[in-house]
Amino acid sequence: MHFQQIEALNIGHFSKLTIVRYNIICHLLITSNDETHVFLNEQGKPKEYRHAWQIKNWLIENFKISEDQIEYRLDT
Repeated sequence: MHFQQIEALNIGHFSKLTIVRYNIICHLLITSNDETHVFLNEQGKPKEYRHAWQIKNWLIENFKISEDQIEYRLDT
């Protein structure tokens, strides 16, 4: 699943990207074909980040995704 998610980011096959903060952990949510999934690491577990800017910068630098394409959400 991780490599499928990377490919979707590479080719722009997503309808929405959302960075969600839960307490002190941030996750990237990828929505494609009306399904939303948490971005997974290579071991198939949800990839955790400490800061939203880490995800944003990674998306911009590695996939040339515009900051306008990234939504932010705080879940409590």
